[in-house]
Amino acid sequence: MAEYKGAEQRGKPRLYEAFPAKVRGSDKTGQIFEVDVLLHNLSASGLYLVLPRQVELGAVLSVTIRLAGAESLVSAARVRTRGVVVRVEPAGDACCLAVALTRQRSL
Repeated sequence: MAEYKGAEQRGKPRLYEAFPAKVRGSDKTGQIFEVDVLLHNLSASGLYLVLPRQVELGAVLSVTIRLAGAESLVSAARVRTRGVVVRVEPAGDACCLAVALTRQRSL
């Protein structure tokens, strides 16, 4: 996946870190899932990730983010978020998702 090189159009700055996260939701077939992923980027208003499932535009997902690299997962701060899928880019059996956050809570 190529990183966008144009002028930033978002209202909130993005962190381009591979934060570990657990995503819960339902896929296109209605099957409930829970899967571990790495975020591609994160901001105060949204996130971008690759999910090894197909989901619909408008789907609601729960994402628990660990704010540390894999080497310090035990002591990492966690944030539980809820968001709505606002962009879906198919990638074989997976899909790249942009998720607009609607709620965040520190754990």
